[in-house]
This record gives sequence, C-alpha cells and structure tokens, in this order.
Amino acid sequence: MRRVFGGEKPVLALTSLQNDGDKRVQEGFNHLYAGSMQALRNPRAHEVTYHLPEIAIELITWVHYLLRMLDQVTITPPAHKSSPHDHYYKHNNAEDPTAPSWRS
Repeated sequence: MRRVFGGEKPVLALTSLQNDGDKRVQEGFNHLYAGSMQALRNPRAHEVTYHLPEIAIELITWVHYLLRMLDQVTITPPAHKSSPHDHYYKHNNAEDPTAPSWRS
C-alpha cells in the first residue's frame, strides 16, 4: 500500500500532486489505505472475529468509499524498461474514458 500510494511519484495518485495541498491529501489517503489494511483486513485474515451487523455495515461502507476513490486515480507506471504489466498501465489509466471502473 505504502509503495503504491506514497512517495514523490506514487503508482496510484488521487490528486494532481501539483502543490503542497495535493501532496498532503495524497499522503493522507496513503495512510488511510495502509491503515485500513492493517486495522481492518489483517486481524480478520489471521483470527476469528465477530461483529454486530451495524459494525459490519459501517465497515462495508468504509471499504466502498475507499474503492470509489480508486475510480479517480491516475496510474503512473513504475520506472522500468518493460514489463508484462505495461499493457495494464497503458489501458487502465483513470484519465482514459474507456478505462474500466472499479465499480463495474
């Protein structure tokens, strides 16, 4: 998560990163995605947990929000000569109107 959303040139950018405000928003989302994995996903993957239905609905709503934010990302391929994933980066940039939506 941190490698994908963090650094000077993140692979997935939620903002234009043109000014300090954009960079701070990107850093905040970096923390939200990584923190969600650590706080929500990891405990459930490694131990039996139970929740009230209301809490389950709230968790689903939170994850839905995080997924919705992925609809607006700009994908920046990692710096390298070539990769089998180049086709994916080329054809799934959020600026491409033909790019599939995460909610499709």
